[in-house]
Amino acid sequence: MPLANGEPVTLVDVLEREHEQLDGIRIYQMHAVCERAYIRGECSEHTACSMAVAAASPPDRRGYLTLGISADDVAPLIGEVPFLLEATPPMRRTFGLNQIHVSPVVGWTESDQPA
Repeated sequence: MPLANGEPVTLVDVLEREHEQLDGIRIYQMHAVCERAYIRGECSEHTACSMAVAAASPPDRRGYLTLGISADDVAPLIGEVPFLLEATPPMRRTFGLNQIHVSPVVGWTESDQPA
């Protein structure tokens, strides 16, 4: 998961709330936006992760989302692992190697979380 503003807050809220029903999940996060139960060790141990979860700019007319201002740790994973994205209009569209087409994305949702 990206640092700070790249955190898909709404998606992580769901993962944290439903952690007992979601077996085999491990969240790797360097800098959280808010206090989380898994950071305090309140969630059980899980297995290795093979999906990137990140905030993104909404898709453009060609179907490309960008990882915006927080492409740090997850941009190199484009094309390597599945992505689950939270598209939020405040996330700035940026250019470079942080663009991802909706076709390989396993899922995405929209939210109004600030970037």
